[in-house]
Amino acid sequence: MLHKFKEVLFNSSEYAYAIIDAAKIKELTTELLIYEPEYQMLFEGEDAIKLEEVAPYLVRLDEKNVLTQWIIDNVYGNDGAIFFHSHHSIETLTEHFKRFIKVTREVTDPKTEKCMIQEGFLAYYDPRVLPEWLESVDLAVKRDFLSQTSRLYYEDLHHKHVLHAYDETGKQEKMFLDEARV
Repeated sequence: MLHKFKEVLFNSSEYAYAIIDAAKIKELTTELLIYEPEYQMLFEGEDAIKLEEVAPYLVRLDEKNVLTQWIIDNVYGNDGAIFFHSHHSIETLTEHFKRFIKVTREVTDPKTEKCMIQEGFLAYYDPRVLPEWLESVDLAVKRDFLSQTSRLYYEDLHHKHVLHAYDETGKQEKMFLDEARV
């Protein structure tokens, strides 16, 4: 199954990327320092300093870098990342995906009944969050989010042999990674 997933990632003329959740993949920051792939943290400012060990990281996957195999072996199947193809640079993609990290919402304080603005993080890089979020936003937001990717992949939460994919228009499809279903 993982061999088939690697084929999907590298059977494209575009770059393969992952956005990996360091909060779930505890060894990630150490592995990034050891193998030195092209990567960027998606938090910025004070959040980047305080939350470095649990931040999401955008990583360009290189088929020849040992880290890529480590990611395939240790991240896929553990609800720790989304993957995609893009022809854009990591710098362009970092700026694009940072736009979706911070969210604000209005909440009512139950004691004072005053309306307050609450800030938080949207963990769209979590395969449990991504499909629900993309299905809940309007089509313009979905297309904007997907606009820098040609194909975005996330694992199925119940069937590890199933990979879901979105194209840049928001159309979704299922792919089967086991040989019997291909």
